[in-house]
Amino acid sequence: MFIVIKGKIMKKTYYELLYMVEVDALEENEETAEGFLFQGSKNWDLYFLDAIPILEPVLLENVSLLEFEEKLEFENYLQKNQIIDYSLEHVQELNKYFILVSNGEN
Repeated sequence: MFIVIKGKIMKKTYYELLYMVEVDALEENEETAEGFLFQGSKNWDLYFLDAIPILEPVLLENVSLLEFEEKLEFENYLQKNQIIDYSLEHVQELNKYFILVSNGEN
């Protein structure tokens, strides 16, 4: 899904379930990196599409990943909205900024 914000297009991808793992857990089990979605910049947490039981993931439900191409739009959204996490880790590779948000109560 694409959303228009002040003439800019932002991509929004909905996830019924996502799994969060602390970065330290993955360092010990690097072979489990399948299903990797993105790494957060807030606490360096890692987000996966599939559960990795040996890493004891935290389950996130009813969330969306927002994808921004414009840094200013990304920063404005960060300042004005409650978020779960954000990522600056993919700017160099993909020239995109990510924000993970809750879609509210189930």
